[in-house]
Amino acid sequence: MKYSKLNLGQIEALVNKVGGLEGVIKILSGRVGVVRLKPWQTVQLGTFQSESALRQALDDAGSDGGYEDGSGKSSRVLNDIEISCPQTVDLVIVGVEDLGLFDVHTMEEIYRIAKGMGLDYCPDETAAQVLLQCKFNLKKATNGNRLQFAMNPNKRNGNGFRIDEKDGKNYLNRYSNSLFYQRSGYEKFVFVLR
Repeated sequence: MKYSKLNLGQIEALVNKVGGLEGVIKILSGRVGVVRLKPWQTVQLGTFQSESALRQALDDAGSDGGYEDGSGKSSRVLNDIEISCPQTVDLVIVGVEDLGLFDVHTMEEIYRIAKGMGLDYCPDETAAQVLLQCKFNLKKATNGNRLQFAMNPNKRNGNGFRIDEKDGKNYLNRYSNSLFYQRSGYEKFVFVLR
């Protein structure tokens, strides 16, 4: 064996890192390459003491743009979220195709492969903090008009947060984050880079 110093535990960890056996097969067949992820944005979490303080900051910043309930306020989307301990996180934008998935796949499959690549769910307040702290062109960042935040599907009745764009303004919205919800190969998600 060419790499005789590797033990079985290290080999298993490497296989897990590339998405399990499915990931290894895709790499060896040339269907997907190894993707090096660079941070897209770095944000501070836990900068507010409560959900209501975070809502007020969104309102004060004028973060509106047509939330679908007709209120026109991004803050209306926030309910029952957990405020993080103070921490800095690096965020990456990952397309479903970057994970080696090219057709329609479930969120469960997307999350399993992403976790194997060293990515993690975004804490509840991440999307709101991105709106407050980061200036970016959503269409350039995503080649579209929405940015979905990969979030723990076992919280908020399976709802996640996303940033949508309307009339040149970014605003907060919700999307179905159920593990069994089907996603297309062109969709993009924000993950925390571990």
